Amino acid sequence: MKSGWIDCFRRKDKTLYRTLLGMSLQSLQQLTGANYFFYYGATIFQSVGIRDSFVTQIILGVVNFVCTFGGLYVMERVGV
Repeated sequence: MKSGWIDCFRRKDKTLYRTLLGMSLQSLQQLTGANYFFYYGATIFQSVGIRDSFVTQIILGVVNFVCTFGGLYVMERVGV
């Protein structure tokens, strides 16, 4: 079976809905600015006076990692 990029935008089997939902979620995730803290968190935390900013950054990463699997579990249970 051969397919192309245009198949992502067809209405058959909710493909268009899923494509637009994924694009929207990715855009909104970027607009929240959370990635800024993942990349520059240690510097930010240090500049606001947190003494051990590296440990704070590790805690932020662990919380993100755990919540990712929590979100995946909820999506599998609820479904779309």
